[in-house]
Amino acid sequence: MKSRKRLSCWEIMHCDDSVLCPMRKNGSTCWEWMKENNGFQCRYGMCQDCIVYLYNNDNTVLSHEEVEEVLKKRKLCHLEK
Repeated sequence: MKSRKRLSCWEIMHCDDSVLCPMRKNGSTCWEWMKENNGFQCRYGMCQDCIVYLYNNDNTVLSHEEVEEVLKKRKLCHLEK
């Protein structure tokens, strides 16, 4: 399995730099924050369906290649090879 750079959600989703995002401020991932703060999203599987979660985790239902294909089709991220 090839190693790749982990990307933050704002890198993948092309968020506006001027938007004050709590994840950008504290540097953690949203799913880690949700777990620590009892967010309902992770309890209902929403985190595991997120493209950012899928890209950054090895234990998902999609292969790395499938996730990269989804990103390309959605024009979300410029992946480096």
